[in-house]
Amino acid sequence: MAESTTGLNSTAVAFVVCMSLLMLVLPRRYSLVPMFAAACYMTMGQVVVLAGLNFSIIRILTMVGWIRLSIRGEWRIFPLNVIDRSILYWSVSSVAVYSILWGTSAAFIYKCGNAYDAIGLYFFFRSLIRNVDEIISAFKLFVWLIIPLAGFMLVEKHTGRNVFGVFGGVPDFTLVREGVLRCQGPFPHSILAGTFAAALLPFFLALWWHKNGRLVCIIGVICSTIITLTSGSSGPVMTYACAVLGFGLWRFRFEMRHLRWGIVVALLCAQLVMKNPVWFIIAHLGVFSGSTSYYRAFLIDQTIRHFDEWWLIGTKYEEPWAPLLTDITNMYVRVAFDGGLLTLILFIVLLKHSFAAVGGSLRRMKRVAAPIRDQRCVWSLGTALFAHTMTFLAVWYWDQNVVNWYMLLAMIAAVGTPMFAAAKNKLNVFDNSFQLESAAKPQLASS
Repeated sequence: MAESTTGLNSTAVAFVVCMSLLMLVLPRRYSLVPMFAAACYMTMGQVVVLAGLNFSIIRILTMVGWIRLSIRGEWRIFPLNVIDRSILYWSVSSVAVYSILWGTSAAFIYKCGNAYDAIGLYFFFRSLIRNVDEIISAFKLFVWLIIPLAGFMLVEKHTGRNVFGVFGGVPDFTLVREGVLRCQGPFPHSILAGTFAAALLPFFLALWWHKNGRLVCIIGVICSTIITLTSGSSGPVMTYACAVLGFGLWRFRFEMRHLRWGIVVALLCAQLVMKNPVWFIIAHLGVFSGSTSYYRAFLIDQTIRHFDEWWLIGTKYEEPWAPLLTDITNMYVRVAFDGGLLTLILFIVLLKHSFAAVGGSLRRMKRVAAPIRDQRCVWSLGTALFAHTMTFLAVWYWDQNVVNWYMLLAMIAAVGTPMFAAAKNKLNVFDNSFQLESAAKPQLASS
């Protein structure tokens, strides 16, 4: 019989049991609540170890979620769209290349755990979230669930003690760097705590245009701002700024190609006048004292300079230059080092298809005269995706942020599914919910 150990305390056990029961019995629209609550209020220090496999509370709830989908017949996977397939290809490549690189069973198990998170969470959310109305309902639920978290972060800011320390995986006393308290709540690092909240900001902003949504919007924005600032980290502030910038580009949503090319030209021009490579612009983006923005630029620089040493199957960090990279605080670099160029390309392809799905969905919704409030909801998904892709320059997700990330991809896949079907069949196929709403409200509201 396999040996098993547990790191769950009595409170965590009660939490898991309660959330599991709720996940099994709640209506589909509200079944996201247990998973999001686990991301907000349980640390990664609470785990069950079975036969050498680590099951965090999020992984346990993922398994319960799949059981729910099977019992209730709520699976909605086939036919696979391009984002679904991209998730699978990227996950398989990550496992295969990393296992070849290290050649150990431990490496294979570790990457299988990552793939379990990616595939398990993504297809769980993919099956539960099916249209814009359900996405808006999810946004409202997130506001109410994040309010206590903002309160706990304020308490930590004023006392210097982390109430989540009792669960392990986080320190009891808040880290102070150059006089700045870096609050982290249940997250393993302050940057990850702030990023989690900052990436939710576009969701909350989208609620402003929905019925009875303005108060909820204001509450959500306040909570997101509190958590971002109390983290005391520059990265989350940059994520927050990207979210605000992206949402503010709403009026240019159908001219984004010109904007993208404009950015490319601006970067080329900047390179002509800069002494260092253009990616060292990142080195000047620190907000709080003690920021490590220069290191993040240096990390990118070293990765590009040593391309020939990692492109095939990644790197074990054993090369003479690798010790300089004490912490791989970049999602793209982490994917490249762990999986080589192939896995990095597949990850970028996933991002590309996700952005294309948002743009295609907005054009489709314009054609069928979908309400502006629904179009803003889809735009908020694109804004959140933009915020995440910029955040990946400063951090990689190995904590509760995976819930936020794969949920976003599932939402984008849900709104993009009719577009993918139309492109595949070369038919003018649109989402029924949009057609019904546009028929009931033929007048397009002003932006």
